[in-house]
Amino acid sequence: MDSAITSRPALFGVAQPYGYSSLPTARMERYWTRVNEVDDELLDLWNGRYVVESKPAPGRIAAEGILFDPARPLLHGEADSPLGREAFRIAPTRTDTLRILSATDGAPRLTDGTIVAEVEVSGGDTPPELLTIRLGVQTAEAAYDDAEATVTPAHTRPRVGYRWEPRDPSGRVYPRNLYLADVALARPRIVERVEVRTLGPTGQVRLAGLGLYDRGSGKIDSLLSTHREKYALVYDGEQTTIHENRAVLPRAFVVDEAVTVDADDWALVYLLRGGFDPRRQVLLEEAGDAGATSGALPFAPWRSLVAHAANDAPALQPAAVNGATVEEYGTDRVVVRASAARPAHLVLTDSFYPGWRAWLDGREVPIHQADYLFRAVELPRGEHVIEFRFEPSAVYVAGMVSLTAWLLIAGLGFHGLRGRRMPRGPALALEARGSSEVSIKEPS
Repeated sequence: MDSAITSRPALFGVAQPYGYSSLPTARMERYWTRVNEVDDELLDLWNGRYVVESKPAPGRIAAEGILFDPARPLLHGEADSPLGREAFRIAPTRTDTLRILSATDGAPRLTDGTIVAEVEVSGGDTPPELLTIRLGVQTAEAAYDDAEATVTPAHTRPRVGYRWEPRDPSGRVYPRNLYLADVALARPRIVERVEVRTLGPTGQVRLAGLGLYDRGSGKIDSLLSTHREKYALVYDGEQTTIHENRAVLPRAFVVDEAVTVDADDWALVYLLRGGFDPRRQVLLEEAGDAGATSGALPFAPWRSLVAHAANDAPALQPAAVNGATVEEYGTDRVVVRASAARPAHLVLTDSFYPGWRAWLDGREVPIHQADYLFRAVELPRGEHVIEFRFEPSAVYVAGMVSLTAWLLIAGLGFHGLRGRRMPRGPALALEARGSSEVSIKEPS
């Protein structure tokens, strides 16, 4: 979203995923950075129902006739992951060529001709048509020209359509290429829907831009992030547009499969890689060794906690299905009624934060850190009422104990120094000048 309009909903009491605090947690910053880059399944998980965008959208540029934003690709994900698939809908458009701006990340060892993605176009009276994107032909590794890259790509570099130079946290500029390719359709046709799927055996595909090109007229219609199939335009004003996200997940929902990894501030990587699906799974973090997590961070470290149906817990009758309804929602109390056909987890997509406690049918239960940013509690099969309450007294008491201990130690140290003479030598005094300049002088 445009920073100029992100606070406007607060005037009407409308919540937004990022909130309105100027002091977000580090986890929220990382999650927001990803969602702001690619509004895919992680936005759906965050309960983001409406997307507000200013006109013209900030950050978009043109290269070879394609409108795109280098920092906000249309797709950026792996094969077998919901993040590696995206569908778009546009008004019927005559097309004979797809103009594609893309790159791969993490696939330098793949060779020429490796299929890393496929694009399916459909619309009009013509059957759908499938086209493939190959390394060394239409795309290549984004870091191909990075002198500090650890692996030299094993495939050919095709034509570079745009050179992107982002910076890492240390300020180093690292060059990244986006490759331009024209992929011809079998014959001119009407296109109304485009679906892109990542297929590569390793790495991610970054689809920066895609244009529907009619060579006869020279016209190129660009796919934009708001063309995602999940979005429906609900407001189109002079300065802004609002799209409804029809794929949004509810604030509270039940999943019957859970996986766990070591608790780590960078566990977000597990949501981005592999086949994790937030619509049917929950990612839990726990202290201790949940498996070796060195190397390329494959999903091998995952341990399945609940694999659909536990052996000793048969499912309920088919009429009983997983579901959750938020019955009360306040700033310090949330009540959810949930049902589980088998042992499961209730996911509440409110931030995991110290001071929140949970009760399941009147009995206090632990809250797990779920899907990197949120909360979850374990559910036995059956119907349940779960109450979340913010009671920071325990956090306050712990803080007061720590403060008291610190003051005690400081007091003992001060008492030990009393009566001692400081060694002779020149004394230093600080003299403040203005608000930012400080000089050191030696008094006479």
